[in-house]
Amino acid sequence: AAAKPATGQYFVNLYISNDGQQGSLLGNTSIRVEEFQPDRLKIKAEFIQDDVVADFEEGWLRPEGLKSNVVLTNLYGAPASDRKIKTQVRLNPARLSFKSFPDYVFYDAYAAKHRNVNYDLPSVQTDQAGYAEIPLQLEDQPRATYLLSLETTGFEAGSGKGVTAYSSALVSPMDYVVGYKSDANLAYLNKGDAYEVHLKALDSRLDPVAVKDLSLVLVKRSFVSTLVKRGDGSYAYESVPKEEEISAKDFSLAAGGTPLAIPADELGDFAYRLKTKDGLVVANIAFGVAGQGQRAGGLDKEAVLKVKTNKSSYSAGESIALNITAPYIGAGLITLESDKVLTHKWFKTDKTETVQSITIPEEFSGKGYVN
Repeated sequence: AAAKPATGQYFVNLYISNDGQQGSLLGNTSIRVEEFQPDRLKIKAEFIQDDVVADFEEGWLRPEGLKSNVVLTNLYGAPASDRKIKTQVRLNPARLSFKSFPDYVFYDAYAAKHRNVNYDLPSVQTDQAGYAEIPLQLEDQPRATYLLSLETTGFEAGSGKGVTAYSSALVSPMDYVVGYKSDANLAYLNKGDAYEVHLKALDSRLDPVAVKDLSLVLVKRSFVSTLVKRGDGSYAYESVPKEEEISAKDFSLAAGGTPLAIPADELGDFAYRLKTKDGLVVANIAFGVAGQGQRAGGLDKEAVLKVKTNKSSYSAGESIALNITAPYIGAGLITLESDKVLTHKWFKTDKTETVQSITIPEEFSGKGYVN
């Protein structure tokens, strides 16, 4: 039989094994081993927003004034009064995505750009009814979208033994979010075809809402060659992104949603952005238009060679359509490879924007690379 582990705190670290040697740390956790004792307390913790229990399953909470309401009782229901409550807060960067709207892509103006945040709140005592209200102090943290996790422990009188409740919720300073959905592959739109996306605004409980006083801005995205000073003091030409505003107009969203036509009459990479009166971006819809043509402004504006495929996966024998944007005109070589070159194709073009194709061999299956 396995030896009984000693009680106490244990730390577990998981490393990559490199020929029997300890490599990079993948992750760690801690485990506490104690002698089993039956709980004599019951604990419940709920989030309170604007003095109302936040009991909805989806959506998000605002950080301002957010509290946790704790109810501690003895095992048979009597209030556990004057007991210590300790709370640990964990904030992990999170995405705005919702199971009720799986087809929509939501833009988060407050996407967290930092790592996890952990802190302990000052301990409090339950009142005569076994209640304790705990401000979570999220106003002191950067304004961002988090997954908020609470670990709340209520202790027995004069003892270090306690019971713990775990609760979590999505927290964001957004008043509403805007999402879009499309049946098309927006990264590869055929020039001249008609496309549209459907926009929808949701409040924190994921109820559709109307939004007015927005501006819709269309920008064109490209790369230009710029002389950049490197860290060692030398200079070199590098490709840096550039955006050019094409148009701007007033825009509103209806509560039932609003369609938006996507222009596909000009080659290149573009984005529609919805902005508030204060300039906050609430939606970013990127799209690319593919086809044959010459980019306006000459050949020296783009500093990179770009290749886009019309899909991300294909069947054996199917043709892969490639939109190639080049800083020059002339000839090119396309290869399809896995562990070897499966097939290749030479092409010539007198355009800086061209669509070419290469056919997958019937016998090939697996992961391949287009170069």
